[in-house]
Amino acid sequence: MGTDDIPPVTNWSQIVPEKANFATGKAVFATGVYAFFPLGDYMKATCLVLVGWLAMMSLGLMACQGLASLPTATSPAGPTLVYSPTSTLSPTVPIPMPVPVPSIPLIIPAQSCLLSNLPAKGEKLLQQANVLAWSPDSHSLAFLGPGEIDDSLLGTLTLVEGPGFETPHHLASNVVGDPAWSPDGSRIAFVAFRSDDELGTVMTVNADGSGLHDLFPGETARTDPGMGYKAVGGWLDEQRILIMTNCGTGCSRPLQLDLKDGVLTPIFRPGGEGAGYAWSPDRNYVVVTAGFNPQIGIASGTGGEITWLSGHHAHDPAWARFWTLFADWAPDGSHFLFLQQPDDASEPPTLWVWNVEAGSGSPLLPGVVAATWSPEGDTIAFLSLGQPHLGSDGTWQDVVAMLEGPNTLGVGLYLWPEKQIIAFTLAGEVSLGYRWPDQLGQLVKPAWAPNGNLLVYRDGAGIAWILSADDLARYELDAKGASVSTLSWSPDSKKLAVSTSENLMVFAVPGTGAGLPLPTQTTEPPSPAPSPTLTYTPSPQPTATSVPPSPTLTPSPLPTLTHTPSSSPSAALPTATAISDRAAISPGLNTTMGSSWHRILFTYNHAGATELWTIDPTNGTANQQIRPNDVIHDPAMSPSGDVIAYIRISDSIDPQSSTTSELWLMDKDGSNPNTRE
Repeated sequence: MGTDDIPPVTNWSQIVPEKANFATGKAVFATGVYAFFPLGDYMKATCLVLVGWLAMMSLGLMACQGLASLPTATSPAGPTLVYSPTSTLSPTVPIPMPVPVPSIPLIIPAQSCLLSNLPAKGEKLLQQANVLAWSPDSHSLAFLGPGEIDDSLLGTLTLVEGPGFETPHHLASNVVGDPAWSPDGSRIAFVAFRSDDELGTVMTVNADGSGLHDLFPGETARTDPGMGYKAVGGWLDEQRILIMTNCGTGCSRPLQLDLKDGVLTPIFRPGGEGAGYAWSPDRNYVVVTAGFNPQIGIASGTGGEITWLSGHHAHDPAWARFWTLFADWAPDGSHFLFLQQPDDASEPPTLWVWNVEAGSGSPLLPGVVAATWSPEGDTIAFLSLGQPHLGSDGTWQDVVAMLEGPNTLGVGLYLWPEKQIIAFTLAGEVSLGYRWPDQLGQLVKPAWAPNGNLLVYRDGAGIAWILSADDLARYELDAKGASVSTLSWSPDSKKLAVSTSENLMVFAVPGTGAGLPLPTQTTEPPSPAPSPTLTYTPSPQPTATSVPPSPTLTPSPLPTLTHTPSSSPSAALPTATAISDRAAISPGLNTTMGSSWHRILFTYNHAGATELWTIDPTNGTANQQIRPNDVIHDPAMSPSGDVIAYIRISDSIDPQSSTTSELWLMDKDGSNPNTRE
């Protein structure tokens, strides 16, 4: 797990001879409590603290039977905190992020449970061929199993059923892929290859293995001069299937196949097709992709003329020298996400959003290479390529990237209504650059659970991670050391299918998130990546005809945090109530809890000085421990609540140097401070 793989300590004294290492980004503060900096050269001086024994008790490895009802940890009586913004931000470029810099999701013990691990052809044989599909009721999973000949590119259509998903049932041979369930879950359509005449075809079979039927018998399968390439685009209803056939180099023809009479109806006129199609959820519109130099266009969902956003036929000449790549549709079909990049690859891609009704687009985030909308439409999960660069005010500015690679991979969550990034973490390194857009197709796009609570993504090492969008916590999915290639949630969000090059794994996943009262995290802007790098400075973006120039960025003032104790404190503090969903709290506040809940420990930036405070959660009494002239980072309390550890950096020396940091300990009342450098 790299920098995130930090074992728990078993003795408080273990930390005494150690100090925080900002170069490696690791530190351990207390028994059973992880405190880590999973940042490498991206950020420094960031500490995320987990209450170890509480997390282990409520979130430790569970039996599969208990995953559906994951217990939720509860906080003791006492003061709580709320984030109350005093104003809103106007949409602009670059998009402002909340202050402080977005939270780094905490790493927690794994919550998933492996149900089955089966041999399979897990990697796509063709760019468009899917290898697995869940039934509408989430009870069955169809996938491409091993072929009858070991080295064959073809597989077998295989079915496994819940609750164990352990016993495979063979349904059909010589299968290429693209399994697709009928809306009522009774039949499966798929692409097959007929060895007798060497033609591709589409077949259907009942879920019980009966009723195998070839939809293109005899010469009707010869839909092109070659081997009759085909793909299944899904079921339109119980009697119609969307089929793709080959219409030339870089051309795919969508057809509606009526199962009653076998009639194929083209959706676009001959010569007016593209290479790929993505229909909106309501099927009112379709995004069409085309060209060796990728471009996208928009058309009616029933066909018609395509309005191209970029390329030689762009509706706005300013867009002619740009590549555009489709990313995802909004759940309501009103907008779609796409990537825009200069066709000379002089800059990394930028994530844009297109308003279908207005016929206009606007940029969101530079350096983004993949994005997907949450089922509710309020959050966008994205992948970035390159070292993120943040402004002094915490805004996402650009990325520092290598044209040919390798590059740092990042994962983030972006609140669409608020135009703010709420979470971001580095996800390792990939060998990819951005000179050629087809390289981006090697990335696995993050996948949202249908209920919108959880997200699964693949890091640079091929490891899958589950991220809770509600709690901003994550854990590694144990794929037995194999690199994952496909991630697919069941419709009920309770199970996750993961394919590798040779296996299919089915996991039971609790769908309610971590359920932890997570501590708030604060970060500092990242340092520039080490050379040699290509620094990307965003150039003025061409604006679609109806898009007005972006307004000037005006950051909103910081929210106010206050504390209302249940009894009179020894000194006045500002007040607050409960932490609102998915919100970051004031940068001056960093809470850390002792494992026995004796004290709530936090730093408070008061009049430009950092004060270390504790609150007794039983009676609300707040006490100021110290108000030093030095910079205090990452306080942590021992499990007994008697000792406080913190990192101290003197103002008189360069805070950029990791050698200047000191590990200090003091009693819970602030007495007996001493360094353990």
